[in-house]
Amino acid sequence: MACPAVATASEAKEKAACVIGLALLSLLLLASPSSGMTPHLQPQQRSDAQATTQQSNAVSSPTVTLNVDPSPAVTTEHGRTYTYNYYYQSNDGWNWSGWAQALFTLGLVIFAAWQMRFIRQSTSATQQAANAARDNAIASKDAANAAKAMADIASKQLEMSHRPRIKFDLKVAGDLLINPNGSITFEYEATIMNTGNSPALQVHIEKEVYVPKDGRGSPVAEQQTVSKRAALNDDPFSATVEAGDGVREKGKMTTAADEIRNAFSDPLSDTFQIFVVGCVDYKFSFAEGHHQTPFIYFLSRKGIGGFDPAISTVRAENLLLRRIVEYEPAPT
Repeated sequence: MACPAVATASEAKEKAACVIGLALLSLLLLASPSSGMTPHLQPQQRSDAQATTQQSNAVSSPTVTLNVDPSPAVTTEHGRTYTYNYYYQSNDGWNWSGWAQALFTLGLVIFAAWQMRFIRQSTSATQQAANAARDNAIASKDAANAAKAMADIASKQLEMSHRPRIKFDLKVAGDLLINPNGSITFEYEATIMNTGNSPALQVHIEKEVYVPKDGRGSPVAEQQTVSKRAALNDDPFSATVEAGDGVREKGKMTTAADEIRNAFSDPLSDTFQIFVVGCVDYKFSFAEGHHQTPFIYFLSRKGIGGFDPAISTVRAENLLLRRIVEYEPAPT
């Protein structure tokens, strides 16, 4: 990339030298004294006495020297004779005013050339400073990016090696009841274990019973909705689970009667399915944001599958709760 710039600078120097040389040559020709004579042609019709008188006056003049070069006489058809004399004014003096103008103009040319050289050097220095500043800025940006990348890698390594890791398990702990109003209720037992290397803070379980409408709903989409809701919970009084420790939670889960009725909007369906979806949401001290362990469970009757609303109670030993790991999002 440097070759065109060098060629341009060299061409500029050659052009400047040519211009200055032509200017000096023109000035020298202008200032030099004229060696030629300017002839003045004057036809005369005269007698010998008049010619003698004019020559005598010319010789006696102290200010101007005239060189007379008579031409041969010319006789016209009327008998008149014309003699053409060429007068040359001698210019032997030195042209001081011309040389003064030439020297002054030469000084101006030299000053202009010096100014051009100074401007060119200043422009070159400014360009070099700008290029150096740009290179320094690029180097600083690259160094900052490299430092940030190294810091991110170190932070990620610290997080991966020292972070808490929550495991979750869910079991049916009692009978499933279909209430007279059409809602359902069953008992559960949840276990949370921290298998990581640091405490898990603000630990809480966000869960719900999901009954697909017409058997065509998506438990995965419902689980993602529950996870988004859990990330909004910043309760500082939630549980803390130390590394290597665990907690158990027992309770009841219920679904509304409207959800059960919506499951039978398809006249060909006479049973409904039950899913338990949610996540364990928690934080830790050296990383920002919420971290989650998602889960999706499918609840069914052993050997039968769906639930018949005409049956009021399903014994716990006839219930099967299976985790659908292949549909679960990855832990964060």
